[in-house]
Amino acid sequence: MKLTHATTLSLTLLLSACGGGSGGNGPVNNTAVVNTGTSTGTNTSSGTNTSTGNNTGTGTNTGINTGTVTAYGCTNKFGTTWTEIDAAKNVPYFSIVVYGNGLFLGMGYGDTLASTDGENWSKVSNSSTNSPNIAYGGGKFVKIGNAGLNFTNLMASITSDGVKWEDVLISDGNNKSAQAVPVIKPVDITYGNGRFVVLGENGNIIWSADGRNWNLATSLANTKVIGSVWVAFANGKFFTYGGSKNQLSVSSDGSTWQTQGITSDEGFPADTITGMQYVNGKYVAIDAKGVIAYSTDSISWKIGYRGRGSTPVHGNQMVAGGGQVMAVDYASSFVADDHAVVYSCDGVHWDKTAAPHANVNYMIAIGDNVAVRSSGKMAFSRR
Repeated sequence: MKLTHATTLSLTLLLSACGGGSGGNGPVNNTAVVNTGTSTGTNTSSGTNTSTGNNTGTGTNTGINTGTVTAYGCTNKFGTTWTEIDAAKNVPYFSIVVYGNGLFLGMGYGDTLASTDGENWSKVSNSSTNSPNIAYGGGKFVKIGNAGLNFTNLMASITSDGVKWEDVLISDGNNKSAQAVPVIKPVDITYGNGRFVVLGENGNIIWSADGRNWNLATSLANTKVIGSVWVAFANGKFFTYGGSKNQLSVSSDGSTWQTQGITSDEGFPADTITGMQYVNGKYVAIDAKGVIAYSTDSISWKIGYRGRGSTPVHGNQMVAGGGQVMAVDYASSFVADDHAVVYSCDGVHWDKTAAPHANVNYMIAIGDNVAVRSSGKMAFSRR
């Protein structure tokens, strides 16, 4: 999840800010003005603004806005305020939370719960796979890891609703009938272009079109993905760390990878890139120092937000959904109430809200109209 995915993110995330409209200013010596155009500036109001009155000079206008207000690409917003889930609901702390097709799945210490609104949760079934790596795509959730405490095998668990799980043995050193891929230790999973792509701790990458049949990537960009802890799908391509702070590894199919250099005249990244998403025409990435930047081509980057540091935990440290992107502005593991959730609709303009009760395992998942966060206490934010 994991700052998740369709990937959850245990850490650093963001959302967006949207503004309100205002009545128009009538021109000099007009007694009645109807403005059907579009005003420009920070907030864009489109619709019909009617100003009436006796306007002489600067005049006095009483405007009525009947249009739709947008700002920075947002038609609405959520993440500004967070509501803690009532303790009486007995919702446990989740170490994993993920969203897909109208359903949140949360997994914690022994239980798996499901929710459609982010507030009310019910127990469903547990999978056999012991892993924090889960993604949604193609009508199913796929979780990949080890079977229980058996670290000599690799297994995928598949579900559409969290009620019924299908377990698939991918690789096992003691089972020759398993698939011909190595036993890897997964660190992240994502979905895009009809494929699940899994990054392993040793730099190996495997992919699958259905979650059942898996293949080893044929090219690993000269194994320069070793050391990466995230993989993301953004604007038709898969991305991960490229071996140095000024490189990314890129693939269109999850199998063949190439190294891509990145540039910035503003000093991004200040450290290793730890997560990436794509929202409203822009790539958005975060580095290990908490600096967030945006790009239109994934090559040339400009800084949009300077944070205090990103949360040092597993997976893509940025999540996207509902036309927004989020991360956690992580201050210190010793100052839990000094964190903030930062959010944007375009990667350029950012807003933030306090994120109390945060700890190192900070998870956020974004749905269509609600976001869920797990950080010691469960909370949700609605549009």
